[in-house]
Formats: sequence, structure tokens, C-alpha cells
Amino acid sequence: MTKKVMVCVTKQKTSERLIKSGYKIAGPEGELYVLHITGKDLSLANCEVIQHLFDVSKKYDAQMSILHSKHVAETIKKFVSDNDINAIVLGESNEESVKSDMALKITSGMPDTVKTYIIPMSYSYLDKDVV
Repeated sequence: MTKKVMVCVTKQKTSERLIKSGYKIAGPEGELYVLHITGKDLSLANCEVIQHLFDVSKKYDAQMSILHSKHVAETIKKFVSDNDINAIVLGESNEESVKSDMALKITSGMPDTVKTYIIPMSYSYLDKDVV
């Protein structure tokens, strides 16, 4: 079975670490999807950051999608279902409250066939490119 990995990113330029992790998880034969969901009007988006996300996605041979929705968790679950995703990469939340933890909202009710990877916020020297 082809590994189909979806990476959820925010508008932060530091999202590259998540995309890189997704690339490693997908492997050479896998398919990589990068998803950004915004509740704001796309015409108000920070073009520089969006362009950066597209550039990083291209660097890792990923398909980048930007969706407009105020219901982030539900939109992600629909994307997973529509694209037969079998692995999700999320960034670690800095939320202390379980009720506001987006990763928990996303993974709640997700099929058992979808593996979730939570990438820590801290940056490790092991993540550096050596070439």
C-alpha cells in the first residue's frame, strides 16, 4: 500500500520541520500532501508566508492545498477521507487545556487505519540538513 501522508501546517514559516518530517515518513514511494486551513478571507492572507509554504512543499515534492473553513478539525477529517490518507503529521500544541488542543480534536474519531505523528516543538540538531 502506498503511504499517503498529510502534513497540517499553520501560517508560520517554521512549518518546514513538519513538512520535512512528513517527507521522511512518506518515504521515496509515498505521496505527501501539505494542508493549510484558514478561516480568513484568502485575499487577506500573507502572500510571503503562503509562497514560502508552497516553495517548501515543492522542495519536498508535496502537493500543497489551502482550504477555507472555520471548522478546522472537520475539514482535516474530510481531506483525510477524500484522499485516502493513512498518516497525519501534526505539530505539537502548546495548549495546556485538553479542550483547546487541536491535535486531540483532529485525531478524535479518526479511523484506526490513520497513524498520527506529533512532531515536538523543539528543534533538534539531528534535524539539520547535512548536505
